Amino acid sequence: MEPYFITEVYYVKHLSKNMLTRIFAGILVTSQLCVITACGDPDNRNSSNDINTENEAVTTAAETYSGELTLEGVLAGFNETYDGTSFRIVTSNIINSSLTMQQAPYEESNGDRVNDALIRRDALIEEKFGITFDYTLIEPDAEFKLFDTVSKSMLADEDVCDLIFGNMQVYAVNFIENKLIRNIAAIDEIHLEQPWWHQTANRDLTVDGTMLLATGDITTRYMLSSFVILFNQKLFTDYGWEFPYQAVRDGKWTMDMMMEMLKGQGRDLNSDGKMKYDDFFGYTNEGISYPFLNGFNTGIVNTTGSEPVLNFETEDFISKAQKIAELFALEDTFYKNEKTQYDSLDIFADDRALFTSQTAINLALLKEMESDFGVLPLPKYDEQQDQYHSWVNGYCATAIMIPITASNLSMIGNITEAMAASSRFIVTPEVYEVTLLTKQTRDEESIEMLKLAAEGAMYDMSGFFGWGGMKDTVNNAIMQNSDRLTSNIEKLRDKTIKALTETLELFKGIQ
Repeated sequence: MEPYFITEVYYVKHLSKNMLTRIFAGILVTSQLCVITACGDPDNRNSSNDINTENEAVTTAAETYSGELTLEGVLAGFNETYDGTSFRIVTSNIINSSLTMQQAPYEESNGDRVNDALIRRDALIEEKFGITFDYTLIEPDAEFKLFDTVSKSMLADEDVCDLIFGNMQVYAVNFIENKLIRNIAAIDEIHLEQPWWHQTANRDLTVDGTMLLATGDITTRYMLSSFVILFNQKLFTDYGWEFPYQAVRDGKWTMDMMMEMLKGQGRDLNSDGKMKYDDFFGYTNEGISYPFLNGFNTGIVNTTGSEPVLNFETEDFISKAQKIAELFALEDTFYKNEKTQYDSLDIFADDRALFTSQTAINLALLKEMESDFGVLPLPKYDEQQDQYHSWVNGYCATAIMIPITASNLSMIGNITEAMAASSRFIVTPEVYEVTLLTKQTRDEESIEMLKLAAEGAMYDMSGFFGWGGMKDTVNNAIMQNSDRLTSNIEKLRDKTIKALTETLELFKGIQ
């Protein structure tokens, strides 16, 4: 089997294809029928983390279904055909110089189950709607290459594509700030309330009814964009400790529990009197503390209303930030990268740390690790917290965007909705049950934990847009255990409020 995390280099090129002529005969819609299972998304932050979701009643574009959902039943709700129209998508299969993760299929089946699932999905949609998919793959060798390539044509009023896949931190923000994308919520054929769209993204990224970025099963990356805790199973076994999975299920996986386990574990292996890269740690971190704020069900902004509201001056926020500072104040915690941005993972992979933390997509970097490791959600603030939450890494999280120059919005809505729904049946099961189980993580409990992290994901717009530099200020103050957190926040207060207001007005001005 070909590796899922590919290494081929892509430059701007087109992959025009009618995949029905390229895959083996006999693929039937019925061969992919399955029931929506344990990937359900919560409707709000107070919903349960019950992993065994029940079948949901779903309204498609044409009719209502209840009980068990099948791919055949969902696709039957679409009756439109488009007479050989080319459906143009711009995306990238590359995340950064260290990671690639496929968003678009190769032209041919290559034995990789995720690639082949993408091919099957597109083939079914091509046949259903009478279209041909046309992918433009762009290698982001410069941070803004995808944006620069597409926006240049859009600013010239050229109808360059029908759909864009891009990361939220860089590409999406630039498309928004330049008013180059449309309000997805205004397109009748896209039903964002359906389970194939990530409901927490809908909640966190909608401003007064305007939704510019959507994510869910349509992208292979959304369930792997959450920040998680990893623990070294070999070291836990050597210590005679139970794996924390049951503690997670029982709601007892808290910051206090994690800190109790790692305290006193740091060891100065080279006896130089300093705790640095070559030593042993209870916990390693790449230099980011703010994910734990989302893990504690708080953040710089609160998104429970119709638009984001600044939250950084509340007593709840300050007390939770101080709790996280206790973790980074321990000598048992390593967070200063000395060699590369992945020092924390290197130490962990060398069996010199009990815990580390990373965005789930980066588990691919541990595929050569000899010892087994397990995955956990971010710990709760305390046992009274309603559920587990996770921070979404905007550099990894992918959103779909509809360009302002696109013309046939009804067709775009139908094809986009069909891609998302079909992916839930065809692609997402392969990502979870094959890629994660056999290529990255080492046990089925970790699959369960990854689903928990994805279900409780929080999309922090303050991180995506910057908003006066408040995120970095808070992050640094927490890691340095600074008593100036409150005063530093106060210094940036007016600047942050101004930046947030400008963003909200930007959203409200886009139709």
